[in-house]
Amino acid sequence: MGEQQSSSKLRLLWAATIAIFLYGMIASVAGTIVPQLSIRMRLTPAQIGNLFLIQAAGMMAASLAAGPLVDSRGKKTGMLASLLSITIALMTLPQAPSYAGLLVGMALLGLGGGSLTTSASALLSDINPRRRASILTLTKSSYGVGGFLTPMVGATLLAGNTIALCYVIAGLALALLTATALLPFPPPSTPGGFRLRAAKPLLRKPLLYMVSLAMFFYVACEVGMFNWLPKYLILRGLPEATALRVVSLGFALGLLIGRVAFAAVLLRVPTRAVAVGCSIAMTATTAVILGLHSATATGIVAFLAGIAMAPMFPSMVAIIGDRFSSTTATAMGIAITSGWAGLAVSSRLIGAISSQSAGGIGMGMLVLPTFSAVLVILSVLCWIILRTARTDSEISSARTNALTDPV
Repeated sequence: MGEQQSSSKLRLLWAATIAIFLYGMIASVAGTIVPQLSIRMRLTPAQIGNLFLIQAAGMMAASLAAGPLVDSRGKKTGMLASLLSITIALMTLPQAPSYAGLLVGMALLGLGGGSLTTSASALLSDINPRRRASILTLTKSSYGVGGFLTPMVGATLLAGNTIALCYVIAGLALALLTATALLPFPPPSTPGGFRLRAAKPLLRKPLLYMVSLAMFFYVACEVGMFNWLPKYLILRGLPEATALRVVSLGFALGLLIGRVAFAAVLLRVPTRAVAVGCSIAMTATTAVILGLHSATATGIVAFLAGIAMAPMFPSMVAIIGDRFSSTTATAMGIAITSGWAGLAVSSRLIGAISSQSAGGIGMGMLVLPTFSAVLVILSVLCWIILRTARTDSEISSARTNALTDPV
């Protein structure tokens, strides 16, 4: 019985890891295909910003809805719905006849990506609660693999035909959809159905607000790098293939290596300490990269920025899993939704500043070190709160003891 349970957990672990890999490809594919789409449709920086905005809006809506859906209907339902949306989006994006068609495709991609991240994160969080932070960080490295491979495949194997990437990723999504449908999943955490009142206690906890804000500013920086760094480097004079390699061999590879390395670090170092140190490094690297002109130097600093960002997202998800033992997926959904809001704000803000400022995209990219500096403050505040905050199970135990102890 124990071996059967271990085998089932291993299969679910692989499914969730591949799902995170797939999301890494989705996060990178937007920034990879936009240069080619912008040329074909003559898109302005503001229109490019709107594409990322509608994708982020879909992510926000899906993440917020996916938490209650996963808690009440199960993680399998959440993953199946998200993979179906992703497959449809990627099959239709290359054939979009107009800018409006692109907006619809990006919205569907956002809906699928947001739901997939919440569902897979909740599934990973339950694999081994005692090693939650380490497992999440290690498996989230597959996100870096996806982000690394996508621009590299587009620039090298597909000879710059980045639109074909949509069909490649759609095929992977369809294969994972089929495998997920056949796998047995654990039952929902609230099989009686989600109730709105179950989420009310979450809204009274300062830690959830701090983690959600940290996710807002972190995701704004990470996805802002994926979305805007290629365009920024191209306008600085680098060939498109070189710019895409800087993103893949620099930033995305840094994310990958950083997450593998920090999986071991987080077994010994508290997540709050890692978050503070890495947010400081994020501020430095995203500022330095804007003053560089050499492709080699830019790639090195982009690599360091990826390492700095590597443990931030899984660390925040692990904090949610550790501190909110009931309605975990709902709490994760709230925090991840805040992250997608950061994506929407940063991408739109970079596009707007780039369009209106004499400094162009270079001025718009200053959003990234600014947001990283705010993240330093939020990480310190999370550290302070975590020193005194209690988990849901500890609070429940305290209440039980108060009722049973003699007066």
